[in-house]
Amino acid sequence: MDSPRSPRTEQPPWTHVAQTYAWVLDQSFAEMARKNDETVRWIMEQQRRDMFHAMDATREAMAFVQSVAAGVQAEMEAATGAYRFEEIWTTPMPARWRQEAEETVQEELRRLQQARQNTERCRKAYERRKTEEEDMERRRSEILQRSKEKRQQTEKQLWEAYESRWAAISGSSSTRKHIDQLNFRSIPWPMFGQPDSVEDITPARIALFVLSTSHSEGQSRKERIKAALRRWHPDRFGRWLARVDEHDRRKVEEGAGTVVRCLNDLLQRDNDKV
Repeated sequence: MDSPRSPRTEQPPWTHVAQTYAWVLDQSFAEMARKNDETVRWIMEQQRRDMFHAMDATREAMAFVQSVAAGVQAEMEAATGAYRFEEIWTTPMPARWRQEAEETVQEELRRLQQARQNTERCRKAYERRKTEEEDMERRRSEILQRSKEKRQQTEKQLWEAYESRWAAISGSSSTRKHIDQLNFRSIPWPMFGQPDSVEDITPARIALFVLSTSHSEGQSRKERIKAALRRWHPDRFGRWLARVDEHDRRKVEEGAGTVVRCLNDLLQRDNDKV
């Protein structure tokens, strides 16, 4: 008797399809992995190539920027003679900075041109100011020279009037029978202006008059002082003092004493310098 057969377990029909699909997926994944490896290698190759291209572009940009910077440095040195434009870029830079670098250089050139224009305006203004100052100095010198010549002429005339008045006084005493009486204002005092009182007779005014270079050419300081002392010495001036009006005699005597003391002091100082 036949033994009963164990029933065969039949798989559903889609089981083979699933297995086939799984195998296909495995193969697809393997193919994708292989292709991914190739893609990765391609991407890396492209990145490497792009990197070399970027380095080449950076070198070109650096060479251009450095050449422009050298030109700017030469322009700045020619304009100022001292300014040194140091290298701005010493390390490679991305190629995208090239435009910014060019704009910076152009801006620097514009600034340099503006500085040149300002320098030129300042130079012209300085030259105009210098010319004006030279004209003012020349006019001032001319005015001072004319003033000096006029002063010297006036001082010379006053000295001549001083000598003429003393000559007139001396002549009147020797030729006239009637001698004119003198007073404080008629005495020729050794000053550029006639004093109104004894207080107006000062050593400074006497020294300016006696030692003025506007008269007595060829005479030294000492010769001028000694000549004045001979006229104002009390022994000689006494005869003129006798002709002075009694009301002014004391005042004239005080004034003559001031003149003599001043002349003696000037002579002493002149002797001390020797």
